[in-house]
Amino acid sequence: DWALSARPGADPSLPTPPLALRAAQGPVALDLELDARKPPVLQGAAGLSRKGPAPGDASYYYSLTRLATRGTLTLDGKRFAVDGDSWMDREWGTSTLGPERAGWDWFGVQLADGSELMFCRIRRRDGTPNSFDYGVWVSPDGQAETLDARAVEIHETGRWRSPHSGIS
Repeated sequence: DWALSARPGADPSLPTPPLALRAAQGPVALDLELDARKPPVLQGAAGLSRKGPAPGDASYYYSLTRLATRGTLTLDGKRFAVDGDSWMDREWGTSTLGPERAGWDWFGVQLADGSELMFCRIRRRDGTPNSFDYGVWVSPDGQAETLDARAVEIHETGRWRSPHSGIS
């Protein structure tokens, strides 16, 4: 029974209407209001994010990179007022990654100057670079610029192992 919906009375002419998020699981609950500060960012070509060379190696994908957020967080029955900035992604497709791909690393960062940086690296099983890796830089005024994979360098500095699943 989690829900994300337009808030009542939202102006339908806005690119992104004001949103309400209601979610609860066990001892944790969120009741948030979200207001987009920037237009949606279409990931990939017109929202089609390619992951590999086959026709189905893609998803439709958009991001709301800066949402003014306020509301309450409830932990073990104690309510806390929260406010700040959130980021929301919506991605959907009809297939999984091809067998030569092992997963992906995704980074999203909201910077103090009001810009955002997102980067997606698809990990290949053989360790070679994936030509479909890409990033997006969103300027403070909401203009999005796609970044070629060569524009971003990622250097692993450590690893963490989940004590629950054992996955590194």
